[in-house]
Amino acid sequence: MDNLEQEYLKIKAVLNQKQKEIGQLYNEKVEVQNFFKLQKEVQELQEQMLKIIKAINSQNWSTCKHIWLVTKQSYDPGEGRTYNYCSCLKCGLSYEVFDEYETKGKEALNDLTKAQMFEFLQKHPSARYRGLHSNYYANLEETQNIYRKIKKRNPDLSDEIVLQLIEEQLNKKKGLTRKRKG
Repeated sequence: MDNLEQEYLKIKAVLNQKQKEIGQLYNEKVEVQNFFKLQKEVQELQEQMLKIIKAINSQNWSTCKHIWLVTKQSYDPGEGRTYNYCSCLKCGLSYEVFDEYETKGKEALNDLTKAQMFEFLQKHPSARYRGLHSNYYANLEETQNIYRKIKKRNPDLSDEIVLQLIEEQLNKKKGLTRKRKG
C-alpha cells in the first residue's frame, strides 16, 4: 500500500509541475505545440492517478475486516418489503450505491468513489458476508466518528468490543433505533 501511495504522490508532484509549465506557456503565449504536449502529459498523469486511487480503494475494501451497519432502508411497495443497505464503519464501503443506481440510474455513478464501489461490489458480491454485522440502523458518518473516537482512546480493542461499545452509545443516543431482526 505504501508503494502505491508513494507512486501516487510522485505522480501528483510531476502533475503539479506540468500544470505550472502549462500556466507559464499559456501566460507567455509561447509554443502552442509545447502547450498541447504538456496538456496530453497532464491527462496521462491524471489517468495514472485515477488507476492508483482505484487500486488503493480496491485494496482497502478487499483487506478490510468490515464492521457493517445498516445505513439506509428502502421500501418497495410492489414487493411489500423493506431493503436494508449496509455500509462499513471502517472503510466506508457501502451497498447504498445499489439503491442510488436503482433510483437515479447511471447518473448516481458520476461520483468516482461511488462508481468504484459499485464496480467492486458487483465483482465481489460476497464482501457483505465478511466481518461483523451490527443490528443498528444509523447514520454512517456519525457512527464512524464514534468508531474513530473509541479506537483513538483504545487502539488495541478488538472489533467485537468496539462494536459493543458503539451499540451501547447508539442505545443512548436519540434518533437511532435498533433494527428489527427477521
